[in-house]
Amino acid sequence: GLKPDMACFNALLYACARTGDSAAAERWLSSMSADRVPPDLPSYNSVIQACSKASQPERAEEWLEDAESKGLHVGSQCYASLINAFAQEGRVEDAERTLTLMKSRLVAPDLACHHAILKACARTENPSRAMNWLQEMGSSADTSCFNSVIGMQSIAGNAGVARRLLSEMQRRGLEMNVRTYTSLAAGDERSGNAQAVAATFEGMEVAGIAWDNRAHALLISSYANSRNRDAAVAHFNTLEPSMKSDPLVAAAFQRASENESLAREAAE
Repeated sequence: GLKPDMACFNALLYACARTGDSAAAERWLSSMSADRVPPDLPSYNSVIQACSKASQPERAEEWLEDAESKGLHVGSQCYASLINAFAQEGRVEDAERTLTLMKSRLVAPDLACHHAILKACARTENPSRAMNWLQEMGSSADTSCFNSVIGMQSIAGNAGVARRLLSEMQRRGLEMNVRTYTSLAAGDERSGNAQAVAATFEGMEVAGIAWDNRAHALLISSYANSRNRDAAVAHFNTLEPSMKSDPLVAAAFQRASENESLAREAAE
């Protein structure tokens, strides 16, 4: 009878990679060998990505090494998937080890790898490590990279560092977006410094960047953290009905109302 060829197997493996079905991907890869169809680089790419998406970085790493042992050198996309899988689990050392490994194999990290390593730093709340990686990226760091590190520095209370990174973005001519400013405001929001949050978003408006739901929610949340319900209400009432019903905005406003009630109870 007819047997599946390379194209058939790779189509099946690609589907498994898309859905993160690692068990099926590994079965199909084993079937290829049984049917004397040697897996090629796309075959391994798919099974590595399927395992990574299924949060099985150890299995993904085993298949990556298996491919390398057969002289099939995987590209940055697979390494990025593996780094991202480690990042999701907050395993920053393993993510860094993988990035170092790919460099030793002369595979140049792409932006997906950089984004993934910074995600690992964020998961472990390690702004200094993220800063080191940002510096190592040099001119390849994009807006998303800067946004990530600005947010980590801001949350860590390093407002000066975060603002210097904003200035560096401007110097490089990188496009700033609303996330740049919400990242910058994140630390002040947590500490309840609503005045600083408002000033940050005023700067955003001057830069011609429109507010989104997260920006409105952050400002309202900063009022909640400073127990200033009146200011939260005043800002909430300026919003369009569709923005008021946004889950992030509504949750921030609800918390502002609850904090006010708790404050009254404590005073009584």
